[in-house]
Amino acid sequence: MSQLIDSVLRSLPTFSHRCSEVVDQLARGRSVLWLFPKGAPREMAVDVVLRECQKRGLDHRAVTVSGAEPPLIELWRSVHGRAPRQVPDLRQLVAHNDTARLYVLQGLQDLDSVTQAKWLDLLVSWSRAVQQASSFEPPDYLPRVLLVPLEGSAPVEERSDTYLVTMRFWGWATLSETRLIARVVAEEVGLTYERALWLECVSSELAVGDPGLLRELALECRRVQAVEDHVPTLREIGSGRGWDSQLLSQLRAHRFSIPVHSGNSHHLSKTEAELWHKGLLCWTPERGAEIHSAALAILGLEPEIRHRAWRGQVGFFLPLLDTLRLRLCAHVAHGPTVDFSMEFKELASSLSQAMPEGNRVYSSILTLKRCRDALAHAAPLRVTEFEDAIRAVRHIYADIDFSSGAFAV
Repeated sequence: MSQLIDSVLRSLPTFSHRCSEVVDQLARGRSVLWLFPKGAPREMAVDVVLRECQKRGLDHRAVTVSGAEPPLIELWRSVHGRAPRQVPDLRQLVAHNDTARLYVLQGLQDLDSVTQAKWLDLLVSWSRAVQQASSFEPPDYLPRVLLVPLEGSAPVEERSDTYLVTMRFWGWATLSETRLIARVVAEEVGLTYERALWLECVSSELAVGDPGLLRELALECRRVQAVEDHVPTLREIGSGRGWDSQLLSQLRAHRFSIPVHSGNSHHLSKTEAELWHKGLLCWTPERGAEIHSAALAILGLEPEIRHRAWRGQVGFFLPLLDTLRLRLCAHVAHGPTVDFSMEFKELASSLSQAMPEGNRVYSSILTLKRCRDALAHAAPLRVTEFEDAIRAVRHIYADIDFSSGAFAV
């Protein structure tokens, strides 16, 4: 992701909340196995967590694991700066007189699966050592904790214990926040007003769960004429992440081409976990769980990509058009009673009689009628149709003085 998107993400509520959830667990004395899907902003998220921990008085020590020695020996060496004279007791490390109350274990994703599993087993042993030590401490005792950020393309067995919790980093940008990022990216890239709205309405739907994808879509936004023109870029992005049709078929990824709405962004089935670890499964509170748009492109599911574009356009245009229709109904009213059931064709006819010949209001209203009819039949607008509809709205507001109507909405 670009530095601009990074800076915006840090300030967004959902991203901050996901990080604060981890900090809260650490502050309560629970170690955290923090799982990241492939391609997630792991380093940035860990940095945010460590900064917040520092504010709460949790000094940390970074431990980069190599797998060259047994986990307990390597951890001891990292903390003490020397090898132990004999096999150490884990409780000695838990109670070690160290100013750092948080150890951050980094590099586990680079280990082979067997060595990685040994380190994850150490987390459970650490939790049990903490539990034993806490029985001899006062009620307000806060033990030393471990933070293990782990990114990988293969699922790992989740570890949990009294002083250990596994957390997943996903659902970290809502659809609304993704649209906000799109606005910032559009300004950075220098898109026109109409193309910026395309990026916000259409591209944001394609980038749900992956805000970093927005910049790639924004760079080609000047030349696309329809949502189908984004497909080659999506396919290229997916291939660059190691996805292909064979892998997607094996994982039966097509089952999530239609969103599976769930209010729970944390619990995953075994199959869902496989997709999530590879960065294929996205989640937002607005849409639920659905497959990445790049995966749809690789699978050749262009109708589903068109549908995502359509739902973004519907969410933007229909409320806008309905508000404008109501204002026009009030504007053409000839008394205290307003007929709010009038449709665009009737309104265009009524207004054309009171305006000079050739006035663009009539043609603009008919443009909006065509736009609404297309969306009502689940047909996404092409870029030219999208831009024409935006201009039509602006023309109507520019040419009609709604404040002069006695019964203006």
